[in-house]
Amino acid sequence: MVQLLPIIILLVLFYVILILPNQMQSRRVRKMQQSLNVGDQVVTSGGLVGSVAELGQDVITLDVGHGTRVRVTRGSVAHRSGPAMPPVQ
Repeated sequence: MVQLLPIIILLVLFYVILILPNQMQSRRVRKMQQSLNVGDQVVTSGGLVGSVAELGQDVITLDVGHGTRVRVTRGSVAHRSGPAMPPVQ
């Protein structure tokens, strides 16, 4: 039993240092993606910057400027980039 103790400690450290922070970050990103509102400034994982113009279940429409709108999946939104702005009509 004493011989297994170092292995168990290493496994626990591995979980706490590597796996747990990644799970917490994934949870925060999913929560942010579900709480998006029209007018939020966002950045996609591909680097596209725009404001949320329309929200769907799995697809959102981003206004990227000059009336150009792009449809992207909700899961491709990496983070909010700034304060919410009113949607451009």
